[in-house]
Amino acid sequence: MNRFDAAYNKVMFHEGGYIFDKDDLGQETYKGISRVFNPTWAGWKIIDSYKEHIDFPNCLDADENLQELVRYIYKKKYYDPFLGDQLDEAIAEEMFDQAVNLGMSKAIEHLQRALNILNTRKSPNDIYSNVTVDGNFGGETLKAYYECIKIRGEKLLFNVLNGFQCKRYIELMEANPIKEKYIGWFNRIEVTR
Repeated sequence: MNRFDAAYNKVMFHEGGYIFDKDDLGQETYKGISRVFNPTWAGWKIIDSYKEHIDFPNCLDADENLQELVRYIYKKKYYDPFLGDQLDEAIAEEMFDQAVNLGMSKAIEHLQRALNILNTRKSPNDIYSNVTVDGNFGGETLKAYYECIKIRGEKLLFNVLNGFQCKRYIELMEANPIKEKYIGWFNRIEVTR
């Protein structure tokens, strides 16, 4: 099994099948893929073709073409943009989970903020340069990532990333109490690795 497949299997453990939740910004979703945010995804045509099927939505999981489309969009949209294969496995899995659940920009922002926290914040003893927190993954972020891992280690960065993820869930629930029904989000948090 390659690294993406390992990360994908972990994320799929948390993602449901077909769901239509009026309280969710994504509304209609399949395995976490939102029709609102991915309206042109080819999988929607397949899903729509099954809606009159007696075993809908359970029948969707047996469609191999649909499952491959799910895997493909997850890799291209939520794993490749932060160069997952170039990061340590635990960090790549964490970034992937956050990208899927919170959005790519937010996941990268969390990484950038964590890198800056784990630096000494512009003191004469900086261990690496602070990165621009812009939610875009580029050479500056990758360079700081490698320096951080070399000096601080993977575990500390992993824990800070999880702290940001937990904080984000709390903020979303405090801003809109209806989101408290998604308390299962906290099952995605790993306190230590």
